[in-house]
Amino acid sequence: MQLRLITQADAAEELSSVRRRKDKPSHFDRLFAEYQAMEQEQARRAGRIGYVAHIFVHAALPYREPRNDKGEPLEHWDRYSGKARMVLESGRRLVETEALDRHNQPIKVLRPYGLPYGSFPRIVLAFFTSEVVLKRSPEIELGNSVREWFSRMGVPCSGGPRGTMTLVRQQLTRLIHAKISVCENGAQPQEGQFLLAEGHKDGPSAWWSDAGDQFALWQPKILLSPTFFTILRDRAVPVNLRAMTALSQSPLAMDLYVWATYRADILREKPILVPWGALYQQFGSDCYMHKFQENFRRALSRVLVVYPDLRARSQRSGIELQAFNSSVPRLSRGSRVGIN
Repeated sequence: MQLRLITQADAAEELSSVRRRKDKPSHFDRLFAEYQAMEQEQARRAGRIGYVAHIFVHAALPYREPRNDKGEPLEHWDRYSGKARMVLESGRRLVETEALDRHNQPIKVLRPYGLPYGSFPRIVLAFFTSEVVLKRSPEIELGNSVREWFSRMGVPCSGGPRGTMTLVRQQLTRLIHAKISVCENGAQPQEGQFLLAEGHKDGPSAWWSDAGDQFALWQPKILLSPTFFTILRDRAVPVNLRAMTALSQSPLAMDLYVWATYRADILREKPILVPWGALYQQFGSDCYMHKFQENFRRALSRVLVVYPDLRARSQRSGIELQAFNSSVPRLSRGSRVGIN
């Protein structure tokens, strides 16, 4: 059977191909520049080592907004891999309609917030998990302003309808109001939701406006529910947050990076084969298998730019992983360094 080693040469070839197709700097150019910066300044010194909750290694959030056959947003998302399962349910809010009741008052109906998806919920959850692991407290300190919080997460802060402030607020609103149920190894499901500091009931929309740096209602802390605090704290996986942020244009690449980092610590000398079916179930059930394989290889090429130690072989039946070094430096046997 023909084996194909996915290496940095593959990433370099795709980088060259992208450059030939367009003159402006590509995402691969930016990834390579970020990798060079990471080489010059180790993540430990840069204070960018953090954590991702164990459940999100095995059961990923949606990559795009889930929709039904009619194109309507879904309110329920189910993802499982092996013995791990995660179920997302959209929260709901009362919304006034144009219709009036018999007292001439607007009729209110329940409308879903929508499910969290894409890169920003992953960055936010990594930030929350890192804070939980390092400080062992359900109270998360965000900063004195949105801009300070974004800076701590490594996310550029921009305004406008498509700016990061608008996108993060939308996704954080969905994330905070979502009901997240997780279970592993056949155990009873754990159900968790975020609880907000200061009793805010309207989600992060109550914290800031789009008016530049005018954040009169900004709350510098957020309080996690006990259940979700436990979910984030237990068996968290150490990651390089700078690498995750560099890969943020591809949520799949972010998940593959975290998955590879987790696998690096459990791989032994003997290679293991992960079948395409298992990978599809874990990462790609929102598209056909042939398209998933194409997306997977492309995302893996991106990961290799920031994680060159990763050793993977693509073959007809799946991805073969050989022993490789973790992307997170060790301080001592069995311990990891955390973010500052």
